[in-house]
Amino acid sequence: MTQGRYSKLVDVANVRIFKDAIRAVEGRSAPEAAFIVVAGEWGLGKTHLGLNYALTHEVPFVRLQSACTPHWVLSDWARELGAPPARSCEGLYEQLIGILAKNPRPVIFDEVEHALASGKVVDQIRGVVDATEIPCVLMGREFIAHKLKRHPAVWSRVSKVAKFKRMAADDMAKLIADRAGVGVDAALMERLLRETEGRMRLALGAADELKRVARGQKNTLTAADLANRQLVKAEAFAAPGQNAAPLAGAA
Repeated sequence: MTQGRYSKLVDVANVRIFKDAIRAVEGRSAPEAAFIVVAGEWGLGKTHLGLNYALTHEVPFVRLQSACTPHWVLSDWARELGAPPARSCEGLYEQLIGILAKNPRPVIFDEVEHALASGKVVDQIRGVVDATEIPCVLMGREFIAHKLKRHPAVWSRVSKVAKFKRMAADDMAKLIADRAGVGVDAALMERLLRETEGRMRLALGAADELKRVARGQKNTLTAADLANRQLVKAEAFAAPGQNAAPLAGAA
């Protein structure tokens, strides 16, 4: 992980939603209800927030890959805990339980949509979580909560579903002030919301551009200051077909 990139958060709505979910699982009445689901469209800051939590709380962060297998995921989990992975799934299961029994630590799994086709991966994760009662965060696209319902053994153990949203004007203003050190006028705010679609990923790139324009010499930027500047680079977007409609009210 890159420490500097993920070590600081801006207190936007999705950060508060995530913290509320963490509090819910920490205060759960049923020990087995150890799961949090964090769901949202691409670019809303799920991975950024997950990596921040992992760094600041020293917990494993495991990013699931397409076509992942139980052995693959459990091996990555063991590595994140600083252990050479056992050879078999059975050995990995026992290894993880042994490590977590001595030093219980929450775990974050990102891009969980890659594990929901058969359910074998999430069932293996559930087995370790059940045995150790550690909090487990499952992060993924906006549809993962719906798909997890097909796996009742996991879904019944979910304490909280945290649904991430696109940023509104107040959150955008906080982000720009923190990352670019400037305020923006109403017209530039309208452009920011429209072109970033309220997505954290795109807004962070726009903030970098605003910082370059301000150069510490302006307290507030206007739409005219950025008239000939590109705020959002095309490569920052997801693959074609993944873009949702622009943020309501931002047009």
